[in-house]
This record gives sequence, C-alpha cells and structure tokens, in this order.
Amino acid sequence: MKRRSFLLKVLGFSTAAVTAHTLAIGRAWAQIMPFSFWKKSGPPPPVYVTVGSAGTSFVSATATTGSWTTHTTPSKGSGTWTRVRWNGTSFCVVTNGANICAISSDGKSWTAGTMSSSSAWDWLAWGSTRFLTVGTGTAAATSADGLSWSAQTLPVSATWNSVTWNGSVFCVAGDGQDVCLSADGVTWSTSRPKTGTANWHVSSIGSRLVAISIGRSVATSTDNGASWTAQTDHPFGFGQFSNPKKLITGSSGTILTTISYSEDKVATTTDGTSWTSGTLPASRTWKDAMWDGTSFQLVSGSNKNYFSTDGLSWTEETMYTSVSFAGLAYSG
Repeated sequence: MKRRSFLLKVLGFSTAAVTAHTLAIGRAWAQIMPFSFWKKSGPPPPVYVTVGSAGTSFVSATATTGSWTTHTTPSKGSGTWTRVRWNGTSFCVVTNGANICAISSDGKSWTAGTMSSSSAWDWLAWGSTRFLTVGTGTAAATSADGLSWSAQTLPVSATWNSVTWNGSVFCVAGDGQDVCLSADGVTWSTSRPKTGTANWHVSSIGSRLVAISIGRSVATSTDNGASWTAQTDHPFGFGQFSNPKKLITGSSGTILTTISYSEDKVATTTDGTSWTSGTLPASRTWKDAMWDGTSFQLVSGSNKNYFSTDGLSWTEETMYTSVSFAGLAYSG
C-alpha cells in the first residue's frame, strides 16, 4: 500500500483522485453494461397458450383460474384461428378460411405468416423438422418455421379428423376408409385400418399408431401404418354428430379420448388394446386436448378448462373470459 502511494506521488497523482476515477469508470460501465447484460440468459419459462377463434391469445404459466392474460393476435382476415402447436421454439397457429398463420415464442407477441392457400386449415402437428397441416379435400401444407408454407397434396380426398406424428411418419385420418402416411409430408401413401370401416381418428403411443372410428372400431399399427391389427372396440359408441378427440401423453404413454359434442364421457388406454372409461365433470363442446408432462389438459368451447393426472379424475378451472377457444399448446 505504501509502495503504491509512493509511486502515485512520484507520478503526480493522489490516491483519492485515482480512487475517484476508478469508481467513475465503474459507474460508467454499469450504465453501458448493466448487471442484466452479464446474467446468463436461458429459455423463457414454459407457458400454456390457447387461441380464441375471434383473434385473441390467452397465456398462463399454470392454467389455473385467474392466471390467464390476454394478448392480441395478428389480423386473421376472413378466417378463424383453429389449432395451435409448439415445435420446441415457437407456437404456430393456423386459420380456417384464410391463408393466414402466425408464430410466437411466448404466446404474447405474434408474427404473421402466409399459408400456401386459403383452406379450412385445422389439424396441425409438428414432425421433428416441419409442421404439417391439412385442409379440405386433398389440401395439405408443410413449413419448417410456421411462417412460410409449401403446398402439398394428399393421395385421397376427405374431411380430415386428425393428424399425428409417431416419431417416423405423419398419419392423417378422416371420414373415409383410408389413412394417409408420410415421413416428410410431401410423399404420401395410404392404408386402411379396417376394411369396410370409415371415419377414423388417429393418435400414437410412442411409435404405435392407434386408430379409432366413430363406429367404435379400434386398430393399431407397429410398422408406421403399413399394416393394422384390429383390437377390442372402444367403450363408447360415437354417434353421427360425435367425434372422439385423442391425445398421447408424454411420459406415461396414454391416449385420452373424449366425445366432442356436449358429452361428459372419457376413456384412456396405454396400448390401444384395452380401455378404461370415466366421466368428465361437465358436458362441454371439447375443442382440444394435450399432455403437459404431468397432466392432461382439456379446453372447451366455453371459458372452462380441465386438468387430470390420470385422465379419469378431473379438476375444473375458469379461463379468462367466455369465448370460443380453438387450440391448446404447452411450451414445456
């Protein structure tokens, strides 16, 4: 300390002056590079995002009553928002009746994109490297980023009920007898889960595809849809105006099915061969379902959402407002 003071005196500086100068430099750097600059940044905390068909997104970290905030989505033109999905970095939402889509990293700030055409874009899935959505007839589209889309053509025409990715192929099912299969969303083939049976919905348990028809038939495939095995019928008979909605859970490998039109029935399976049935706490028009890593989440056409750890015992929550909710996704 004495040696430093001696050198400063020789050079004509005082200890107090040097100390003051050093502190001034530190304050200047603190203004230029605040502490937040040096903090290690990471991904934002996971959130639930649902989209109202009218043009609003709703975001929550817990999906519980009172936790939802509202945010404005881009103009959807003459269409309505239908389905929202997460690809690991962005939420993507598509429209029915317009060529408009949008992406967001947090569900709050959105960037509009352009679809390949206007169609009844509804079912949407992420398949490792690209989104796939299907419209009416043979219309399909793929996108790597959810903003720029390429038109694709399905090998058969139908009113499509669902699309899933099993880790190797997209499988698209509709009101016909055939399901469509593709590894990339560009080159397609078809197969029939059960000859003479139509109106299928499809999901997956790991790589196993599970197809369910409105007439209760169930079929499974372990070779990416090339061949199918008939299984025990689903416990519910879906009427002409009822559609089963299916969902694969993440870790526990369970498919959840509900009946979409004002029903309170639910059933689960871990293999597509046997089913456990239960009852939801209310009859709702069910819009979408998902698994967040610990629980099932259901969103309805009202301001109610529901969660369950086993798909059989449910808790009701109230969302922000009573609107027609379209899709539901989670970024965790």
